[in-house]
Amino acid sequence: MISLIQAYSQTGSVMRALKTFYRANELGCSITVRVYNHLFDALLKDNRFSMIAPLYSDMKKDGIEPNVYTYNILIKALCRNNRVEAALKLLEEMPRKGALPDEVSLTTVVSSLCGMGRISEAKNMLVKLPPQVSCYNALIHGLCGSFRLKEAFEMFDKMSERGLLPNVITYTTIIGAFCNAGDLAIACAILGQMLVRGLCPNIHTYVSLLKGFLEKGRVDDALHVWDWMIQERCTPNVIAYNVLIQGLCSNGIVQKAVPVLKCMEREGICPNVRTYSILINGFSKVGDVHGAMNVWHMMDRDGCKPNVVSYTCMVDAYCKSKMFDDAYDMIMTMKMEQNCQPSTATYNTLIKGLCENGQVGRAMRLLAEMRRSGCVLSTRTYNILLDGLFNEGEHREAFKLFN
Repeated sequence: MISLIQAYSQTGSVMRALKTFYRANELGCSITVRVYNHLFDALLKDNRFSMIAPLYSDMKKDGIEPNVYTYNILIKALCRNNRVEAALKLLEEMPRKGALPDEVSLTTVVSSLCGMGRISEAKNMLVKLPPQVSCYNALIHGLCGSFRLKEAFEMFDKMSERGLLPNVITYTTIIGAFCNAGDLAIACAILGQMLVRGLCPNIHTYVSLLKGFLEKGRVDDALHVWDWMIQERCTPNVIAYNVLIQGLCSNGIVQKAVPVLKCMEREGICPNVRTYSILINGFSKVGDVHGAMNVWHMMDRDGCKPNVVSYTCMVDAYCKSKMFDDAYDMIMTMKMEQNCQPSTATYNTLIKGLCENGQVGRAMRLLAEMRRSGCVLSTRTYNILLDGLFNEGEHREAFKLFN
């Protein structure tokens, strides 16, 4: 029964798992708490929260006592459904049922409280709980996410006071927060402390540092981090490659980003649609439409289906080179051939290009097309057109559009 539930869950057929569960008596199978746990887990993974509560009631009616795994799944389901109060009640119920809350139960609730901005409650909860590194990590993550870095450091110290040693996740969370805040000196100091304690950075540590240096324009330092990551045999994933490519493009050295794409392919890492979109946008920003077109063809060759972002980047590249017919054809291809509805940003990109090049009449026709297609018009759409109309001396039309 458990093997069947797992198999159905893995293939996205959770309703078949449920039907099999209800045939248990017919199949001569005794239902245990483990069977219920696997079914709860399958329903949770399929985001079918509403079906878990009735099953849990049936379980109790059948006289089957929940164990710690049951409670952990229920707590996770409640927290994902923003019902943290109910999850807290389950935590209180657990000891009465002989199932003491473990690291998973406690960390799930602390993390959920932080996610809802209830950090003070999470802090108070931690004081009453037995010390757990993962719980402190969840709280530090919540504090860093709210840019409360001083408090995150205080929690870091509290861990030591309670006899807990910060792990790689703890250090990486704080390093990432300081990199995001642009304070690379402190991020590097924390990294130094981490290394002194004999902890090895993971892929997330390297990516945080890489992103931090690139956003500050310190490309050489970022490349040193990349080389160090390779030397330490920490294999970069597609996210790491995308961060490097994005950083090189945003620093105006898009030509260095293309060899990184080829390196990905050599290492067997498949570029995703974001990788190609970053490169197309990079070439667009430097006005190299041919470079953007080459990347577009590479994406097509590799069988990577473009999305609305990659299409918009390509429309922008055409507009930068005043190839407005090609830009419009790209939008038509999106709609007619790829069944990919152009976004407000896609239309705004072409409207801006037309207005900046004295083709306001054509831009106004595009506005009418946006309305017909049901695309939402933004304030930016109107601002671009108003600016274009006033620049052309079309004051009457501008006030008409404003009204």
